[in-house]
Amino acid sequence: MDNMTMNAPRRRPLGITIIAVLTALSGILAVIGALTVLFAVGSGAIGIVLVVFALIIGIANLVLAYGLWTLKPWAFWATVILEAIGLVLAIVNIATGRSTFAAQAVSIIIAAIIIIYMFADSKVRPAFHV
Repeated sequence: MDNMTMNAPRRRPLGITIIAVLTALSGILAVIGALTVLFAVGSGAIGIVLVVFALIIGIANLVLAYGLWTLKPWAFWATVILEAIGLVLAIVNIATGRSTFAAQAVSIIIAAIIIIYMFADSKVRPAFHV
């Protein structure tokens, strides 16, 4: 590989752009939710736990969105792993009766589409150098 090829800017596939933007929005909403809970519930034990949990999720989503946007290799694998976990959790929720299929269908469909897209689109893996 010559220097020109190695230093050529990578193009972010449209699907990755969409996933990154949605992940960032999810992170922003989680942070806003955390602040809302803090002001609504106050500083009681339950409120603090909810705020910390929502902040962790929000910040993690923002970091993941950044990684997707900038095509970091770790973001490819983090996305695949997190979507696989979400898919398994949705199926477990159905199997254990904690939720109905109808309630989990959107989560299952979105997770499956993202996982398939990450591996099936021929432009995605090269964009992340994985």
